[in-house]
Amino acid sequence: MESGNEAQRHMVSTFKTLLMFGDFDAVSGPLGTIDLPELVQRVEALDSVVRRWLSVHNEVQARLKALAPLHKRLDDLRLEREGLLRDGLRAAEADLLSASHTLAWGGLVDFLYKPFTVEAVNDKRPRWQLESLEDLHAKPDSQLINVGKELGYYGESTRKTLQGLLHDRNRCSHGSGYSPVLDDVQGFYSKIFHVITDLRTTPGSPWA
Repeated sequence: MESGNEAQRHMVSTFKTLLMFGDFDAVSGPLGTIDLPELVQRVEALDSVVRRWLSVHNEVQARLKALAPLHKRLDDLRLEREGLLRDGLRAAEADLLSASHTLAWGGLVDFLYKPFTVEAVNDKRPRWQLESLEDLHAKPDSQLINVGKELGYYGESTRKTLQGLLHDRNRCSHGSGYSPVLDDVQGFYSKIFHVITDLRTTPGSPWA
């Protein structure tokens, strides 16, 4: 895929060729050395490069427009730590859609596990014998999600939603062959923002 600089190079080269074919100099000789096939090839090459470049440009603009509302929703949440969620949106803008899912999940985890303490988790999982938050975060997300429900942080509906989001994230990061499209990223983020909003607005929530 060629860049705008490559397109510009072809354009300059083509115009130089055109100048060779025109009688722009009063003392120039007869136009007996015109290489018309070369002119046609250069014009065709320029047209092909410009069309590809414009196509890529339009695709990028379409992604930016589609993802703009998600940037706004993230702004409105005013999270203390939004870096991974923001990076996930930027990855989607660059058409890195699997990476976008992985980064977005990391951003959700930053929010989700904030009220989890070593003492509370050990109370529900004494065999884990956690000693630090690092030990806690090293545990599988699927198990920690279940512990969150057992601690009363959220109900069964939220637990299922979180497990579903984790499943989507794993499909993108564990070499399953799954290739998400932009609609998948939009849906993934919408669910994340919905979960965060619900957790914050539930009476007695530790995220409120």
